[in-house]
Amino acid sequence: MAGAPITTGEMIDQLKDGEVAERIFEKIGVCSDRFTKAKKDIDGELMFYNEQREQWELDRLTSSLINSKWRILPNYVSFNEAMKALKDGNRVAFHSDGKRYYVEPTESEIFRISSRNIGVFSLLDLYNGKWTIEDLYNGKWTIEDLYNGKWTIEND
Repeated sequence: MAGAPITTGEMIDQLKDGEVAERIFEKIGVCSDRFTKAKKDIDGELMFYNEQREQWELDRLTSSLINSKWRILPNYVSFNEAMKALKDGNRVAFHSDGKRYYVEPTESEIFRISSRNIGVFSLLDLYNGKWTIEDLYNGKWTIEDLYNGKWTIEND
């Protein structure tokens, strides 16, 4: 679900407003490096989360950070936000067990989430679950973004 790891340069280029990137550490023991996440502040400056101080900080790019791999975390929204976006004509996705289930907008005021396209989940699972609003349907992507973007192949 998270996609292939990306380099620090790719992370800086791809990280959008409100998104957080998680640093991927090799499983070779306890890592003493204090920076575990990255985001951009309101001025577009790259900030790092200091795990030891439990706060976001501006810092220089060290060789350790430059040589790191990252994954950009999904921007989850509540069920209510997802349903509003769906009603507004956006495609939304429900995330469960590493899989993404898409729900497409309809022309009708009434929409149905069927087990055929989303699997078997209780209403409570859906309400408390992790949802994302797919940017492509919001028109936030340009042809250049799509051409230069990172693509993955996902099995439905």
